[in-house]
Amino acid sequence: MKLEYIKTFLKVVEEGSILHAAKSLNLSTSTVSLHINSVEKFFGVRLLERGKIGVKLTEDGKRILPELRRIVERIEKLREDLKKRKKIPVRIALGNIPGILILPKILREFKREYPEIEFSIYIKNSSKCGILLDRHEVNIAIACFLENELKNDYKIVELFKDRLILAVHKKHPLSKYDCVKLKHVLKYPLILPSQSSGIFKYLKKEFTKLGIDLYKINYVEVSNVFSQIHAVINNLGVAITSELLAKFSNNIKIIRILDLNVERKIFLAYRKELTPDERIFIDFIIKKKKYLFDKILSKL
Repeated sequence: MKLEYIKTFLKVVEEGSILHAAKSLNLSTSTVSLHINSVEKFFGVRLLERGKIGVKLTEDGKRILPELRRIVERIEKLREDLKKRKKIPVRIALGNIPGILILPKILREFKREYPEIEFSIYIKNSSKCGILLDRHEVNIAIACFLENELKNDYKIVELFKDRLILAVHKKHPLSKYDCVKLKHVLKYPLILPSQSSGIFKYLKKEFTKLGIDLYKINYVEVSNVFSQIHAVINNLGVAITSELLAKFSNNIKIIRILDLNVERKIFLAYRKELTPDERIFIDFIIKKKKYLFDKILSKL
């Protein structure tokens, strides 16, 4: 039985007339009568006595009326409580590249299917993303994590790779080359992002393999990968940085480093205990991973 039918019944009792109730509810008298008949059929007893001057409750009607009022009040209160209930957003931490270049395109696809799900987004370097996970401030992170970097037992999924390249200004002496050796790069001031960034950690690991102490070379540390690119655009030095980001600047020449062929991996890391909305988002990413990232990266 529909709640609407019970409300019609209560209105008829309140007005004492099917005609008056129909006018008040903006319904036809036949529709109101149909609703009343449906309620009576549900309970299997006559609830109203119809007369020429109106209607009155039968003994069964008098008995059931308070319960019907309570049912409607409870349902309406529950409906209001659900409307007022604060929806918990999906909290997600992202590295700079995933957060600025990738996430907006993912959300555009996701919102087509789940427009009601809201997000709280934190764009940090990879170390800070890991810290937010460890502190339970977020349950999901997408960033460049090194092997064994995350402290807890998270579920990890590789999403895509981002090659590290040399970015130089188009008027820089190295711009005439398509590929160079690292020893030629290190003759110039090197612009690097903060030591807690994924790029710095990757470079430190790779330089160590080559027997180079990253801390002893001539480099300038900036806050993030975007500051790296900005410094190169202003011809303040050269940068070993994200190929995905370097593609966006017209004033930058992208050069391969022959003895530093590094692709850093971008991972999705998440807790096993998730809210329902977080689980929907994770399932969406994993299910459509190949389609999403092939499509997005091909357009960068």
